[in-house]
Amino acid sequence: MTHDTIVRTDIQGTVGFITLNRPDKLNALNIEMIDAIFSVLRAWEADQEVRVVVMRGAGVRGFCAGGDIRELYAARETRDHLPARRFFEREYVLDHYVATYPKPILAFLDGIVMGGGVGLTAGARYRIVTERTRWAMPESGIGFFPDVGMRFFLSRLPHHAGRYLALTGESIGSTILLALGLAECEVRADEQDLLQERLIATLSEASGEGLESPSQEALEILLRKLCHRFQGDVQSQEDALLQEDAAQGKEEAFNREVQAFFQKTEQYFSGDSLKVVIQKLEAGRADGDAWADKTLGTLSGRSPTALFVIWEGLRRAQTMRYEETLIEDVRLSRHFLEHGDFYEGIRAQVIDKDRRPQWRPARMDEVNAEDVERFFEPFADETKLAFLR
Repeated sequence: MTHDTIVRTDIQGTVGFITLNRPDKLNALNIEMIDAIFSVLRAWEADQEVRVVVMRGAGVRGFCAGGDIRELYAARETRDHLPARRFFEREYVLDHYVATYPKPILAFLDGIVMGGGVGLTAGARYRIVTERTRWAMPESGIGFFPDVGMRFFLSRLPHHAGRYLALTGESIGSTILLALGLAECEVRADEQDLLQERLIATLSEASGEGLESPSQEALEILLRKLCHRFQGDVQSQEDALLQEDAAQGKEEAFNREVQAFFQKTEQYFSGDSLKVVIQKLEAGRADGDAWADKTLGTLSGRSPTALFVIWEGLRRAQTMRYEETLIEDVRLSRHFLEHGDFYEGIRAQVIDKDRRPQWRPARMDEVNAEDVERFFEPFADETKLAFLR
C-alpha cells in the first residue's frame, strides 16, 4: 500500500487532518505509516495555511492498536534484528517530533489506543477521548516494556498508577485517563465529527478577523463547549435543571471510580520493590480482595524478566527528561529483541494464540539483579536519535 493509502491526509480550512488508515489491522503502525506521518508533519510545519493538526483513526474500532508486531515477528530472523530496530528508532523520533511540534495537535483517541498509538499522541496538545476509549500500554504481555517515551509519563503519575499500568498492561477508560491527566477532553463518540466541524468553522472565523493563529485559550474554550461536562445548550429552565442533575450524577460517579482506582494502586503498588508489591497483592488475595486476586493473576502471566526491567526502568525515568527516555528506549528495545521473550510473547499472544508463552526464565525468583542491569548497558554501535529540535 502507498503512503497516501495507509495514511490519509486532508486540509479543510486551516485544519490539517491525518487519518491512520489500516482499519482491518486496528490502524497498527508500520514503518511506512511512520514515515508518511513524519513527512506530512514536516510539510505542514512550513505551511502557513495549516494552523492546527488533527490525528484520528479510520473505522470505529480504534485509533491505533500500537505497532504492527506481526510485521516485526516476520522479520525476527534478520541480521541483528535490523528491521525491528529501524522501526523503533523512527517511531521514537516521530513521537518526539509530535511532542515538540510548533502547532497545536489534537488527537481523537476513540476506541482502542495502545502502545505505539499512545506514544504517538502522548505529546499532542489535546487528547480527546470518548466512552469507547480503551487505553493501554500492554507490552509486558508480550515480553517487552512500555517504550515510546511513556516511562517518562508513567513514572510521574499519582498514586503509583503508572506502576500498575506499566506492569499489568491493563486498559483504562476515559474517566481514569482524565483523572490522570492523560487526556484533556471527553466527547461522545457520535460527536467527534461535530467537534471537528466546529473546529474548522471557528478557525475560519478567526482567519476572517485577521488573526494570525488561534490562541491556546480560544481552543480550550472551543473544546470545553463541546465536551459533556461543559455543554450548556439548554432550551428552558426545566431543561437546565435536568441537565444540572445529570451532570452532578455523572460527577459523583466519576469521583467514585477515580477514588476506587487510586485507592487500589496506592494500597498495592506503593512498595519500594517489585517483590514488596507482589507480597502486598498476595496478602490482599488472602484477605479476599478480588482486585488483588485479578491483578496478581495478570502479573503471573507476564514475562518475569520484563516485569523487573519495567520496574527498574520506571525508577530511572523519574529523573530523566522525555527525550532521554526515548534514547534509552532504543537501548532497551534492542536488548529485548536479543533476549527472546519479546518474540515468544508475540508468538503466544498474536501468532499461534495459544496464550502459553514460554518465558526465559519462567519464574520471578529466577531473575537476578545482574540480568536486569544488563538491559541498561549501552551497545558499542548505538544509534543516536536525530531529533529535529
